[in-house]
Order: sequence, then C-alpha cells, then structure tokens
Amino acid sequence: MGLLGGFIVHPRTVTTREEHGEFVLVLNDWQHFYTSEQHQVLMASGQFYPNSMESLTQPSNIDYFEAVDGSRAAEALVTSILINGRGQYFDPRAANNSSSTTPFEYLNIISAPNNATYRLRLINGGSVLSLKFSIDVHPLTVIASDGIPFAQPLIVDQLIIGLGERYDVLIKAATDKTRNYWMRVDTMDKNNNPRWHARAILQYMSNTTIPTTQPRNCTATQPCLILNCPFAQYGPKLNDNAMSLICLTPQNITTHEDYLDRGLLNETVVPNVRKTLQMTMVEGTDERAAFESFNYIGMQYPSMDIPILYDARHAREQFACFNRSLDTNTGDKCYHTVMARYNDVVEFLLVNHDDDQHPLHLHGSYFHIVEQGLAVLNSTTGEFLANNPNVDCNEHAECKCIETTEGCKKNNMRLVKDTIQLSKGGYMRIRFRATNPGIWLFHCHTEPHLSRGMVIALHIAEDRLFQSIASHSTNIADHCISIVLAFAFCFIYLATD
Repeated sequence: MGLLGGFIVHPRTVTTREEHGEFVLVLNDWQHFYTSEQHQVLMASGQFYPNSMESLTQPSNIDYFEAVDGSRAAEALVTSILINGRGQYFDPRAANNSSSTTPFEYLNIISAPNNATYRLRLINGGSVLSLKFSIDVHPLTVIASDGIPFAQPLIVDQLIIGLGERYDVLIKAATDKTRNYWMRVDTMDKNNNPRWHARAILQYMSNTTIPTTQPRNCTATQPCLILNCPFAQYGPKLNDNAMSLICLTPQNITTHEDYLDRGLLNETVVPNVRKTLQMTMVEGTDERAAFESFNYIGMQYPSMDIPILYDARHAREQFACFNRSLDTNTGDKCYHTVMARYNDVVEFLLVNHDDDQHPLHLHGSYFHIVEQGLAVLNSTTGEFLANNPNVDCNEHAECKCIETTEGCKKNNMRLVKDTIQLSKGGYMRIRFRATNPGIWLFHCHTEPHLSRGMVIALHIAEDRLFQSIASHSTNIADHCISIVLAFAFCFIYLATD
C-alpha cells in the first residue's frame, strides 16, 4: 500500500520553451499480491517465472515472461500494466477476456494549432518489467533521459523504458484532430502476451470517441525504430533476412556537451576507486532461500541503535564485509559497502551473466556510461548465444576485462544517466565523481531483487559527512529528512526545460 507518482524538479534557470503543454505519464506493472506473499508461494511450488497467481494451481496455463532475446524478469506475478494508475485486466477466464471496467486514462489536448508541440514526461515506476511506449500516428522525438538532455534529439517509433528510468519526449499535434489516438504500452515479451498490454487515449478537442487507430505497420522496407534496446537485435529476422524493427541502444545516444565531465571520459585518468559488480544468484539451502546479490554478497543492514547516517564510520567498520566468500553455494550476507573520498573518481565494471535483465540505479549522483558491451545473439532468431567476450568471469572469482582493440577499457560512449538496463550477457563501465557526501545506495531496480539483497551502500566523503552532522544539533530527529533522502526508493524526475 502507498502512493506512487512523479516528482518534477525544475531547473533554477528556465529556458525558453516552445511546447504548448506537457503531460506526466507514470507507467507501471501491477500485481494482485504482495511480492513477499508471491515469493513464499513460488518457493513452495518450485515455480519461479509464471505470470499469474492462478497459474500456480493450473500448471497447464502457466505463461512465462521471456524477452525476445531469451532473458527473463523476476519471479513476480504481474497481472496487468497501468498508465497513471489505470489499466485493463486481461482475464482469460472471463468471456470477453477482460474482467475490468476501469476507464482509459486520457491526455486531453484542448487547443492544438498546426505544428503544436507537446512534452511527455515518461516514468517507469514499476517493480518488475521494462515497458515499451508508442502512440499511433505520432512519432516520438526523444530529447532527454533521467533529466539530462541529449546532444541531438532522436526520432523513433517506440521507446523502451527500464525500471526507474525517465524520458522526455516531444510529439507534434496530429494533422487530423477530429479523432483520438491510442497510446500503447507493452513489454518485450517474445510471446506478446496480452496480459501485459495497456492503452490510454490521446484525446483532441475533448472528443469522447474511442480510438480506432492502428500502430504503425513495421516492414522490411519501412522498419520501425526502437530506442533504448538492452540488446542489439529485436526479435527474429524476416524471411528475406531483413529486420522490421531496428534497435537503437544507449550506444546511439550522446549527452549534451554542457553535462559531460571530460575528466571522467579521459582514458588516461586512473580511477581512485575501481570495483567490479557481477549480478549473481546465491543458491538456496535447506536453511536459507536463494537470494540475488552483487558478487554473491547480499545486503544485510547494520543493527544499530542510531541511524547509519549519523555514525557512518562505525557502521562501516563494524558491519561491512570485505573480501568475503564468492562461492555460489554459500554466498554471504553483510553490510555491503564501497567507500570513496571526496572528489574521487569511482569506476564500476557491471557484469550480467545472469539469466535476468537488471535495471540498476545510483542514488545521489549521475554517472557517465563510458562503455557498453552487449551479448552475442543468434543473428537469425535474435536470441541469446553467449556472454560478451570482452569480459571474462571465473564463476568464483572477480570478472576481468580483456583489453582488446575492440572493447573493454575503451571509453567510447558519452552518456550521462542515473539508471540503466543491463542486459543478459552484457556489461557496462560507468564512472562518477564522488562530490555528494552521504550514504547512497546503488541497487537493482527490480523490486524482488532489491528486497533480497542486490544492493550496495556507497560511503561518500565520510569526513565531510561527520563535519556536516557535527555542525548541527545532536538531536537525531533533526537529521531524519537527510536519512530519508539517502535511502528513499523513489522516482524523482529532474526536469529539463
């Protein structure tokens, strides 16, 4: 239970804007049961990837989520997709396949002069699934991600939004304003399961009719462009060896020059802190359930009588784990931390040799993606074949970059974000400068993975943190807002104007 919504933070200096209006769309998956309840049922049943609670009692009806590349989502039972809290529940047991009478969400464009432009602020506030967004007859001009503007807009037909990601999109008013248009949200499910489809209405002039529009027909001669693919190829090739859907990955996006830190992009700059974080699953035992982790270490927060932020050094020294077991069978749980001094350059090598996709989010700072490596796919089917060869991982040891002319340690990207999708078999190198003192989480944004341990705590500039706290009242209550901000699991949208 609780509230979910977008929190729009505008810049101090507002630039001249040409848009005639803007709308906020919060997209999310919806479940009929709490994640903790689902996990207990799933563990007892031995089924980890069904899509509905009723399927647990009807094994023949189980639908497994599997993305077009063969990767999976977490074992949560997603029953529908919502747009600003509204959606249609697809129920195969009902006569018309729907048991929902919920009205469609709509965006009403009351006045639309010719060539009028409107801004959509899109947020994936879900817990399990990446979502794919499009509007019939309206190309999407994508101009920013996570509040950071692009160097050049990208015009596409569809946009994939990972968990926790935010995108700014411009659309031009339709030439035909006598009718309404469908906005569509679905997933990357290879079986195109209707359970995970949602629609909303782009409404013109308060027209109350239900749209009859169709999505663009993507063909080999006129393929559709999809932005933010976590893999290089979207689905199988056609019979003529062509693609009807063309993937644009983060490698195709460049951040605006004003937001780049050239020192982080320089290959000759040696990071002060280097850490490899591999997405790992620790196997379950008779006494303990399996859990997701970084480097086979699951997060266990310190047991302290005072907030961690108030005594960060004690928390780290007494409860943190260093060089613990990397054994998949035993794993470990402890206060998983990384420490950096003020203004240190921090580099993470993020490696996903797991079967799931992992959306990863950093609190308190933006990071530069300096390199991305994607999985090797079957060129015909688009399905996973092998992990990217630029990174070598021994199952019980830290992953290592293989320095070649083609990759690993070549800073070939210029993209600033705070949330990414890490595909199955892929890797990313990210860098950021530690200039925001505090204790900040870096975690998987898939809620079941986060709750079970795929998270680390970054201790940034502890000495400055102590100075800041010491200069204020010793009353713990005075610091509550700082603690909430440091550990909040939320979707803050930094606006670009």
